[in-house]
Amino acid sequence: MYPKPRAMQLAKAAKAVVPAIAVDVADVNALKTAPIVAITPDEKEIWLADAANSRVHVFDATVMPPRQVASIALRDQPGWVTFSLDGRHGYPSTGEVIDTATRKVVATLTDEEGRAVQSEKLLEIVFADGKPVRVSDQFGVGRKR
Repeated sequence: MYPKPRAMQLAKAAKAVVPAIAVDVADVNALKTAPIVAITPDEKEIWLADAANSRVHVFDATVMPPRQVASIALRDQPGWVTFSLDGRHGYPSTGEVIDTATRKVVATLTDEEGRAVQSEKLLEIVFADGKPVRVSDQFGVGRKR
């Protein structure tokens, strides 16, 4: 539940490591309005959307300060990144689907004409017996309990 002290700590650590990309985050509500910082559901990684370079930078959040471990090229300038509920996929707003384990683009979103699709809106719903039992949102703020 909010506020999430670990998420706030990681976001602040990201700012310290990459001040030109990350934003100042005072609380989780501020993090929601600062979409360039995302925290994986297990809170082990920080993903920073770098619009200027059309990339997502991945940082190991299990060490302090967080250490950059990857940089993933995207097809356009990301303004947002979030994750599947199980943490297996990352979704930048540019329309790629990224395997979080390999940090490779495994799919790109397209419309029925094959044109690239982009969106900052993502909603994942898990159903059991025809009823929703778990719902995600577009905010990558970690989901560790």
